[in-house]
Amino acid sequence: MKYLIFLIITFFSTAAVCKAQSGPTTHDAGIVQRLTDSLHLTATQQSTLLQTSVNISQQKMQVRQTITNADSLRLKLQQIENGRDALYKDILTPSAFQLYKGGKNYFLNGRSK
Repeated sequence: MKYLIFLIITFFSTAAVCKAQSGPTTHDAGIVQRLTDSLHLTATQQSTLLQTSVNISQQKMQVRQTITNADSLRLKLQQIENGRDALYKDILTPSAFQLYKGGKNYFLNGRSK
């Protein structure tokens, strides 16, 4: 019985890792769609932002798999997330970046405050 439970957990863990590594998630696509709708992004900006968002999601997934201490995990995830602004600043125009910063919670989470 324990062996069966172990196999089931392993299967679902592997499936989650494969999904995270295979491409954009619904969350990543949602971020880019909200940014595109509000900031009128070019196709190049859209694809670059999507790849950047996927890379951030993959980094966060790897950290979740390797760090078990809750405080250390929180700090590392914050470090990764804090890097998002610097990456986005290189992709967006200065005016679009200011709009992104003003509505960051909406763009990243789909809700305001």
